[in-house]
Amino acid sequence: MEEQNELQTKSFVPQETPEEDNPKKKLSKKQLILLLSCCFVFIVGVTLGAILIATPDINETAYLTYSFDDTTKTVTITGYTGNPTDLTIPDTIEGYIVTEIGEYAFG
Repeated sequence: MEEQNELQTKSFVPQETPEEDNPKKKLSKKQLILLLSCCFVFIVGVTLGAILIATPDINETAYLTYSFDDTTKTVTITGYTGNPTDLTIPDTIEGYIVTEIGEYAFG
């Protein structure tokens, strides 16, 4: 009778599930490197994009000489001291509309 009253203990060892049934798949080293590389490229791209957007262009009027007409609120370009092949004439300067280029502004 003593044998029947003794508790039998069994140890429970969980069985591993096959990889295809396991929802928690591990990434291979190549996949992990690829994922980290993509994240790095994305972060660098976003950071550089933000820097480029936040960095103002060189003042496009830095090489221009001009005069204001306070009555008409317009600007006349009177000269240019920059690279003669690289010129952008802005639509406005300090809120005044550029309406004229002087006769000898580039000559």
